[in-house]
Amino acid sequence: MNLSINRILSLTALAAFASSGIMQAAEQATFHLPFAAHWGPVVLKPGAYKMSLPVPSAGAGTFQIVGVNKSFFELPQSTDVEESVNSSYLTLVKIDGSYFVREFASKQSGKRFTFGVPKTNHRQEIANGGGVSSLVVAVN
Repeated sequence: MNLSINRILSLTALAAFASSGIMQAAEQATFHLPFAAHWGPVVLKPGAYKMSLPVPSAGAGTFQIVGVNKSFFELPQSTDVEESVNSSYLTLVKIDGSYFVREFASKQSGKRFTFGVPKTNHRQEIANGGGVSSLVVAVN
């Protein structure tokens, strides 16, 4: 019985150690928003942010975004391999006067992650002289 408890404790410790190793291997990135932007349901204030990207070996995963007094997780709608990613950046789109994070391209992983944004009435925006515009924010 004592041997079983020791074995269970050893396996638990090994699993915890392996999990911490995976988390440490996650890609880390930083970016600065010069204006407020929506990322999923969260509104990010202007400022500096750090994000941890999903670990490639863990399959599809969530991004963790951390800023001053705010931390949240966001799941991409899709992930595509892009061999032509020369730098890491966020693509934001302006919809109805507000910016939304639409995409993250990662130079390190060679992947492009797409996030959900509100749908627009494209015909109405064109009639009003507007349209969906995009802006790129550098990610280090």
